[in-house]
Amino acid sequence: GARGAGATVGASFKRDTVSVGAEFARSRFERSDIGQDRDQAFVSEFSWQGDPLALRFGHQNIGADFATLATLSPGTRETFGNAVWKALPTLSVTLDGRQSRYTPSSRTALIAPPEPNKPPPDPFAPPNPTPAVVKLTGATESKSGSLTGNWTPTEPTGLNVTTTVGRATTRQVDSGDHTRNDNASATVNYSRDGWNATVNLTAQRNESVSAAPSTAKTDGTTLTLGKTFNDDSSQRSINTMLSYMKQWQVNGATAAQPEARGWNDRWSLTLGMNWTNKGTFNATAFYGHMKDPVSGAVGKQQGVQGELVWQFNPKWSFKL
Repeated sequence: GARGAGATVGASFKRDTVSVGAEFARSRFERSDIGQDRDQAFVSEFSWQGDPLALRFGHQNIGADFATLATLSPGTRETFGNAVWKALPTLSVTLDGRQSRYTPSSRTALIAPPEPNKPPPDPFAPPNPTPAVVKLTGATESKSGSLTGNWTPTEPTGLNVTTTVGRATTRQVDSGDHTRNDNASATVNYSRDGWNATVNLTAQRNESVSAAPSTAKTDGTTLTLGKTFNDDSSQRSINTMLSYMKQWQVNGATAAQPEARGWNDRWSLTLGMNWTNKGTFNATAFYGHMKDPVSGAVGKQQGVQGELVWQFNPKWSFKL
């Protein structure tokens, strides 16, 4: 069996545009087969909502053996900062940075694999002792940063442009192996009179430095066009959307294989119907192809999926 206990104390302060909060907790977890673990957690946050600048900073240090039913992730120590600058009434810039370290719990273990070519156990023999376990002790460090710009001009009405660039790195403390991910995206959206059109461009570069180093890059484009129809009472509506997605993937050459290229595309058509206080219906049909970058094989992907929700009354509904 297992049992545990925990205690938490915290405080928060808010005045005008400034808010500060902190929370401290301790826990005890006991299980008959692994003994007892005690650990603690600390979370703090500071924010300032100014004009045209807003700032938010925080730090959390959750012990690897901290036991909780909340959404905290034990073993995580993270410091983050976020700044939003409203350069113009139509233009804002967001800068986000994070640094974290994850340490596995001492309760996290892997059961050692069975010995190869070992005959099956004798069912009449006495039980074997508990198999040996291998503790996971390697920590992982991560850093990430992103810069986002958002532009919503006054004319034409309904136009919005968003661009984002970012980088994330991860390093295994014990082995020194690390990966780096660079990404960029641009989205143009226009909405007016029930119509909605979107163009999205993405670019991603991955690099892994280890005993078997590798590189990969993926570029993609997504086009979407939709239309919403409403009746005079606004009780019923129909949404339609047509989209096309295309991605290109290149895996860099390694000692084991040469450079490999692949791609995938997909057309999809979505129909949605909504009747207030009655129910909803959504259906999507898609069709596309995919070329595996390693084998070069080209496959086909197609299908139809749907969902129906019928509301009999405020308490009961049927979903299919």
